[in-house]
Amino acid sequence: MTSHGDSVGLGKGAKGSARRRDLDLMRTFVVMGLFFFHSARVFDTTEWYVKNDRTSEFVDVLLSFAAMWGMPLLFVVSGMGIWYSLRSRTIGAFAGERVRRLLVPLVFGLLVIVPPQVWTWLRGDPEYDESY
Repeated sequence: MTSHGDSVGLGKGAKGSARRRDLDLMRTFVVMGLFFFHSARVFDTTEWYVKNDRTSEFVDVLLSFAAMWGMPLLFVVSGMGIWYSLRSRTIGAFAGERVRRLLVPLVFGLLVIVPPQVWTWLRGDPEYDESY
């Protein structure tokens, strides 16, 4: 496999280790959980960009449980991915790859995804009457 694949636990690293399928499975569950977590925020009782008319304290409990386990699991999975990636490349190569892979989605998100979220949130204020 290419070194690109090694950065996320693919293929064989410098020490010939096999792909960590358990890490892939945890990564899949964490990312799926992030989708459901943020989708459920519409129904909890805390402040969020967009809210449903009916909210639920039960959803608050579920989201608290998910946050208590989801964020630490996300950091563990990310840290393990970095650990295995650094076995087959230098820190400089790793950092360069991260910048190349993450800079475009970051800029896209900041310019395309975030502004409509903020505008939608501001539109919820009855005193806000500005256009997009």
